[in-house]
Amino acid sequence: MTVGIAPTNGSGPGLQDGQWLLGVAAGNNRSYKNGVTAAGNSKATAFQLPAGVELIEVDTVAANTGVLMPAAVAGQIVMVFNSGANTLNIFGRGTDTIGNTATGTARTMAANASAVFFCAKNGSWAATALAS
Repeated sequence: MTVGIAPTNGSGPGLQDGQWLLGVAAGNNRSYKNGVTAAGNSKATAFQLPAGVELIEVDTVAANTGVLMPAAVAGQIVMVFNSGANTLNIFGRGTDTIGNTATGTARTMAANASAVFFCAKNGSWAATALAS
C-alpha cells in the first residue's frame, strides 16, 4: 500500500511528503532514544530530553526525579514511556506549560505508563492521559 505522495521525477530538490518518506522505510524511520535516566528533584535539575526525538523511554527513575521536555514548538510530537520503578516528574521547559499546568509544576507519570505530548501552539504542550 502506498502512503503519501512520491516526489515528481525531474522536479529537482524540494520538500518531500512526510507520510511518503515514512512509507519508504515501512514506518521504521522515526527517531527514538532509550536508556534515559531521570535526574534532579526540580525543574532546574531535571534531565533535559533531547529535541527532535519522537519516542523516548525513561528506563531509570529514582524517587522524586524527573525530565524536562524540549521546547514546545508548534507541530512537534513527543511520546514518553516511563519504564522505571517510580513515578516520573515531567516539566515544561522555560515558560512552556503542559496542559495549562503552571510552568514550575511537574506533571507526573506512573511507572510503566506512557503518554503522547503534542504542541499545537508554541509554548504549550498538551498530552494524552498519562496512563499505564
